[in-house]
Amino acid sequence: MSTKIVIFGAGHYGRAVLRKCKKSKKFKIICFFDSNKNKNKKVILGKKIYYIDKINQVIFDKIILCGRYIDEQTKQLKKYDIDKKKIIVWGKSKVLPSNNELLQREAILMKILSFVIKKFEKHKIEYWLDFSGLLALMRKQHLAELSDVDISIKLKDIKKIYKIIKNNKNIFSFNKEFISKMRKNRKVSKTAMYIIAKSNKKIIEPPLIDFVVKKITKKNVVNIRSNTFYPKKYWKSFEVINYKSLKLRVPNNPENYLKYVYGKSWNKKAEFWSGQFKQ
Repeated sequence: MSTKIVIFGAGHYGRAVLRKCKKSKKFKIICFFDSNKNKNKKVILGKKIYYIDKINQVIFDKIILCGRYIDEQTKQLKKYDIDKKKIIVWGKSKVLPSNNELLQREAILMKILSFVIKKFEKHKIEYWLDFSGLLALMRKQHLAELSDVDISIKLKDIKKIYKIIKNNKNIFSFNKEFISKMRKNRKVSKTAMYIIAKSNKKIIEPPLIDFVVKKITKKNVVNIRSNTFYPKKYWKSFEVINYKSLKLRVPNNPENYLKYVYGKSWNKKAEFWSGQFKQ
């Protein structure tokens, strides 16, 4: 008899759990639970999402946790008196796509990344590969191994970037909230700004490029969305790193920058997410 499974979190890693479970006859996926009320009763990959407060209304054998919010999710499950024996925590290696799937995702990602970088260079837009993208680059990983590729851009370039890359719906699209605010001419600096590639979601997670908006002041650099400050020395210019057919711009002294952001162990892949280190 198949084990009845529910998944906590309907984001990138929750969807990866679903794809893995579907390949096994051992599991029967019932539904997703999520802490975001806006996702309640929506359907993704054929499975319904319920707000976490409905968890005691569903019969299941095990609940799987995976991703960046395991600590927070565990606390919530304790609040709803979920038996510890029912909780399964999966690390990164457990949900990695097959090599063939990874190469498919990489090919799609390279297509949209190449398009964006060429547009940036043509229109003289400054950018830096950052966070997840920079980690993969410096660790010699496929960029497609991580959930997204972060590219830092300047605050003043938001509308210009949207204008020069928006008309390419055949290979990617902007997130709906960002598009809505742009069309209504509302302030978008703190709104998530990312593009999602076109792909078969049932097989592979669509590659995503997240534009991290930064404001460069005389003293430092500010991440607008999270209000996080960084030393300006990393952003005064850029270094260039070759990745396949692309020459990608990164912050000055990228190894020291990653050490500043993630700590001394930045170069070691973490199986689980905890504390400051989330990649």
